[in-house]
Amino acid sequence: MKIEIDSPAKINLTLDIIKKRKDNYHELEMIMQELELKDKIELKEIKENTIKIKSNSKQIPLNEKNLVWKAAKKSKKTKKLK
Repeated sequence: MKIEIDSPAKINLTLDIIKKRKDNYHELEMIMQELELKDKIELKEIKENTIKIKSNSKQIPLNEKNLVWKAAKKSKKTKKLK
């Protein structure tokens, strides 16, 4: 199974940090403008019990520092996926 998702780019016109949460993320208040640029996200099952991230940018971490990796790990745990 494969799922493809477009993830539109945005620019923050304002961004205010409201407070720091217990999970070390921040509550934010912002005004955003969506742009015509977008990332394409492709999700597909693999035989290995692992998470793989690919990117054409050398600046993007492909390990547990990546927010996509963190979301995939949490989804695997929450949904009891392999």
